[in-house]
Amino acid sequence: FPDFRSFERAFQTFTQVSGRAGRKKKRGKVVIQAYNAEHPVIQYVVKRDFEQFLNAELMERRSFHYPPYYRMMEITLRYHDRQILFNAAKALGQDMKRIFGDALLGPEFPYIERVRNKYSMHFILRFDKSLNVQSAKKKLSEILVSFTAIDNFRSIKFQFDIDPY
Repeated sequence: FPDFRSFERAFQTFTQVSGRAGRKKKRGKVVIQAYNAEHPVIQYVVKRDFEQFLNAELMERRSFHYPPYYRMMEITLRYHDRQILFNAAKALGQDMKRIFGDALLGPEFPYIERVRNKYSMHFILRFDKSLNVQSAKKKLSEILVSFTAIDNFRSIKFQFDIDPY
């Protein structure tokens, strides 16, 4: 999944590095090599405009349903057979899409898809802060009960992380 915090992290890193340049009595110089020097994040750093960056970032997060306006739940499936895990995640995703619609992202293999001989797949469920987490968990639990009744999928392990950022 693309990380919704990547612009924030880039801005923070560039700002921190530029703040360290020119210590003591010498004036520092920061050189940023970029594919797109006109990218808004780079422009905010060059102008040292934290307020504009913050406003733009918050507006984007609101429009794409990301924190701090929405909550997130990361659902991770783990299993030793990649193809069975893929089929299971695809089937589970179809069931969850019927209930949660566009609030569900995935399934996707993470950047590092295998750890200790177990493959992983992730879903991200985004929901409005006004919605009770317990309500989402209850709906999800009902789906998982029927899902784990399928013989091939019974041994798949699940992990839930509320607000994983």
